[in-house]
Amino acid sequence: MIQCQSTIFFKKHIDKFQYMCYHIENHQCEVRDMKLSNKQITVIFKALCDENRVQIIRLLQHGEKCACKLLEAMQCTQPTLSHHMKILCDSGLVVGRKEGKWMYYSISAQGTEAAVKAVRELTKVSGDSKSCCK
Repeated sequence: MIQCQSTIFFKKHIDKFQYMCYHIENHQCEVRDMKLSNKQITVIFKALCDENRVQIIRLLQHGEKCACKLLEAMQCTQPTLSHHMKILCDSGLVVGRKEGKWMYYSISAQGTEAAVKAVRELTKVSGDSKSCCK
């Protein structure tokens, strides 16, 4: 249990970017976004700083794809694709699901929102900054 603004609630992680709170006093649930750490932001941008991974994301823009179809389109070896998919999945931008012996990948809406939020957060200029040299 966690104490938050004088209300006790249970906190449960939904995914890498959100958690659910249950307020005991008023018996309500709410979903909250987690603040991204510097490490999480770095992992997201690492996933986007490779041309092959950007190509994979572009392929996934048209919907879920089997790893075998990604292999054909990428013209790379299975271990290389696996390496890129691990980085993309670790970032939260891509999710994978196993069906039988095949892996299927798609773009994660939550991961996309977190990446956009990270860019906005990092590039937000506050109006109260003063020159450091005056």
